[in-house]
Amino acid sequence: MKKRKHRVSNILGTLFLLAMLGGSGWLAIAGMNDIDTFIKLKSEVKANEELLDATKAEQEKLEATKKNLTNPDYLELVARGKYHVLREGEQVFVFPSLSEAQNEQTSGNEASTSLVQSQAAAQDIPTSEAASESTESGQ
Repeated sequence: MKKRKHRVSNILGTLFLLAMLGGSGWLAIAGMNDIDTFIKLKSEVKANEELLDATKAEQEKLEATKKNLTNPDYLELVARGKYHVLREGEQVFVFPSLSEAQNEQTSGNEASTSLVQSQAAAQDIPTSEAASESTESGQ
């Protein structure tokens, strides 16, 4: 009879140990999921705080612009600078920016190249000889 009690207690002890291991494993997995969720939420909070800061900065900028729109001097500056509004008897001279001047110069070089090619075709001269003749005559 003692052997039987001992056997039953061993089986119950083993079952209890397996249940405890299973419970511990489940708690470990649940803890890892909670940690993963915490890390994701922390990164979302950081991203939302950055978005909030950017939105606040934009709001301050818009409020300053709104405040300036009630200032007649600012409105005149914007109208004259951006929209080229004139006072009576004034003339406005708009000068091209550096990038526009470079674009025109590039297109001018392309136009002179095509002119040299058309002249060469009319005179049956190879294009390279016509280009060297045009640069020599231009100097």
